[in-house]
Amino acid sequence: MNHFPVATDPHAFHIGLLHGSVAGNESHAVYAPFTLSDLQSKHYDYWALGHIHTRQQLSVDPPVVYPGNIQGRHRNETGEKGFYEVELSKTDTTLSFIPTSAVHFGQLEIPCSGIRHANEWLRQSEEALNEYTSDKGPSIVDLTIMIMDVETADFFAQSPDEIWLEAIREMFDGKEPFVWVQRITIKNLVRSESSNNLLEAVLGQVENWSSDEWNHILGDLYQHVRAIRYLDAFTEEDLSELQEDVEQLLLKELPSAK
Repeated sequence: MNHFPVATDPHAFHIGLLHGSVAGNESHAVYAPFTLSDLQSKHYDYWALGHIHTRQQLSVDPPVVYPGNIQGRHRNETGEKGFYEVELSKTDTTLSFIPTSAVHFGQLEIPCSGIRHANEWLRQSEEALNEYTSDKGPSIVDLTIMIMDVETADFFAQSPDEIWLEAIREMFDGKEPFVWVQRITIKNLVRSESSNNLLEAVLGQVENWSSDEWNHILGDLYQHVRAIRYLDAFTEEDLSELQEDVEQLLLKELPSAK
């Protein structure tokens, strides 16, 4: 921050461009750390920040803004991407967001109940995805099937997840607007009556693991010299998603453990 001079001319506009991250924020790779007080001490009219790809405004007076990136790169960079058009005066600042994404990364949940046949599920999924793309445009989607009853759970258990993924990709092949279902997660919200004490005990243990315990379990992966280049920092969102994946896998693989 020493390279940024303090603003002294009250009649000039002072805009700071900084590529860095807030000190102490470990949800992203730390680069050129700074604090809000560091920025505010320079008395600038506006701070335009880079490095963090999530759109966010850290301060109003003065405006300290991450516009995010103009195109999501992968499934963890969801939501609308673009840039801000800024109208700046000495008394007011107006931010107008301009979307630029050619493809939208997103997540879609489809509640499913009363499903007994594949065509019923495909029709329900087609309607949900058509509605999604009519709002978002061309999209790459993580699809979560929310199973609401035991009979539907039994139906989905008849085939591996990869079969359902292949079927829905075939249904949307060549259609406009473009949509690609990147993965399907089947989330069973109904625990079968056959679930027993052993299964419940294992699930309870997993649900109570702390962040430190998860970091220890994943240590070999995140300390691997070659693998770490392709991995983003492990976040609380990743932890929550991993816990859900483990629970669903146990429910699927151990439905009637004795």
